[in-house]
Amino acid sequence: MPGNERSSGGLAASLRTGQHPSVLSDYEVLEKIAESPRGRVDHARNAVDGGEVALKWVADPQVAAREVEALTRLRHPRIVRLLEHGETGHGSWLVLEWLEGGTLEQAAPLSLQEWQRFAVDALKALQAVHQAGMLHLDVKPANFMKAGGGAWKLIDFGECGLVAQASERAWTGSIHCMAPERFGRPELDGRTDVYGLGCTLAFALAGRFVHEGETVPQVITSHLHPPDWGQQAVFAELPDAWKTWLRSLLSVDQDRRPDAASALEALKGFGAVTS
Repeated sequence: MPGNERSSGGLAASLRTGQHPSVLSDYEVLEKIAESPRGRVDHARNAVDGGEVALKWVADPQVAAREVEALTRLRHPRIVRLLEHGETGHGSWLVLEWLEGGTLEQAAPLSLQEWQRFAVDALKALQAVHQAGMLHLDVKPANFMKAGGGAWKLIDFGECGLVAQASERAWTGSIHCMAPERFGRPELDGRTDVYGLGCTLAFALAGRFVHEGETVPQVITSHLHPPDWGQQAVFAELPDAWKTWLRSLLSVDQDRRPDAASALEALKGFGAVTS
């Protein structure tokens, strides 16, 4: 259960060399899913009950602590569940529910019907985060995964924190999904995450980011002076009301951007889109 600490120096040692650990206590590693300097995620099985899980190792204890704190507080059907966590001599590990459907980044572009379902699920997740007084701060296509039954869930809460402390990490997350207010004197709130979702929703239709560039300054300029993406052919099938709604999520002016609850309420009023 969350809060339980176990010792497994062999896990950290094998992760540092890029080799697969065979087991962490009750968890048998099946395959590596992802790896970076920040840590690693494995597909694993609970040796006691046979259940599949995601076993995540995090090198930075502060990142791990933020994720554990957030997921311990957040219990929502559209947010990945934390099952257990602990410490080793070289880092932290988390056991998360297994989501077999892959990420939005892998699934895009979506059909209009699937895009609508994703939008609803994502906004429900963000609404839950914001109601708990927190911001996710890394809303992007790679941080949504599809679960059994077709629902989408928000993952990776390593940058998540309280709204009052969010400005301290204004430059964390993906540059392609950063709200314009993060580049100035940031006063971040839930609408900052909503902008990230707007970028993610555009990606979900187009299969690429609206704000692109060969350098970081070029991407920042695109956020501050956005292109007229609505004229691109990939968005042509989107009904006018939906296009206006998406533009509101991507507004450069934070005060003209809806919060997650308002965006969800508007979305539900549109009815189903048709292809």
